Amino acid sequence: MKIHKEVTLKKVTIEELEQLQSISQTTFLQAFEADNDPGDMKAYVEEAFSLAQLKKELEHPESRFFFALHKNQVIGYLKVNWGAAQTEHPLEHAMELQRIYVLADFHGHKIGQLLMDKTLEIAREEKMASIWLGVWEENIKAVRFYKKNGFEVFGTHQFLLGEDLQTDLVMKLDLQGFFIRQLKAEDAEAFQNLKLSGLKEAPFAFSDSYEDEKNKSQSFFLEEFSQFIGHPERFVLGAFDLEEQLKGYVIFKRDQRSNARHKSMIHNMYVHTDLRTKGAGRALLNAVMDRGSRMAGLEQIHLWVLHSDQSASGFYKKMGFISQGPLVKKDQKIQGRYVDAEYMVYFFSASFIDQSAQYP
Repeated sequence: MKIHKEVTLKKVTIEELEQLQSISQTTFLQAFEADNDPGDMKAYVEEAFSLAQLKKELEHPESRFFFALHKNQVIGYLKVNWGAAQTEHPLEHAMELQRIYVLADFHGHKIGQLLMDKTLEIAREEKMASIWLGVWEENIKAVRFYKKNGFEVFGTHQFLLGEDLQTDLVMKLDLQGFFIRQLKAEDAEAFQNLKLSGLKEAPFAFSDSYEDEKNKSQSFFLEEFSQFIGHPERFVLGAFDLEEQLKGYVIFKRDQRSNARHKSMIHNMYVHTDLRTKGAGRALLNAVMDRGSRMAGLEQIHLWVLHSDQSASGFYKKMGFISQGPLVKKDQKIQGRYVDAEYMVYFFSASFIDQSAQYP
């Protein structure tokens, strides 16, 4: 069962203080009780997770708490800090991931990854240059999880658990100077300009043409763009640099036909050269896949990729997309040159893949 598809994240409010205390205490004890002195554990939990201390942290303007909810049950939580709220000497343009915990019964269901993805989203929205954290050196599973997400050890610090002075590894993830967010109505002009720029720069990568796009009336373009605003299953995600200039986008649309609700389509994707080598394409696609994974009943993401440039096909394959058959020969004729096309699908579950199919 794909439990993570049924999980929602919400910002914790002061009215939920007691729920925050309960999940904080329970998950901390589950994580560390077996490996530490009971007296040290009791002393730490009573101080760190008292209602007074949590209220102080919750009300700090540079801290955020988020619950992970499954069927209205709090099953995990996240806490991030920046500015003066950081627990070490404040790092400039950095965000601290102070806590990320999930109830033991829900381990192995990608809830921690959902919370990590939320951390990245917050960091990019707040224009942070890096994310750092402290993790107990003996918590091998957690260290492995953070390394998988790109964090690297860059130091150590001391952590006092009751009377036991322990060593934490300090890990950091350098962000690549961009953030991802869904486009709004006011982004229409920037989106059109970037789309035109992409069509002009790489005409053989798109089925749309620069001439057709340029000749669209403003009213026609705005009507097209408005279909992707405010809709939960049809949207455009953008990659913005730290000056809030749109530098990349991906267009996603779920099939609304009753017999095809299990499918969705990426209609277009482009990243400007400014961000192309910084992971913006991967971040955009990961954001689409994350949103899609939480849409009830959605099983597949489809796309067409033109074979004028093998790098695009290779990129999608690295992201888990699978070719669905031989190339469609001469699918497009761009500037008098024929271009083949490849149909690819990403399956949210490996059980949907036809293992018997053999394609060259």
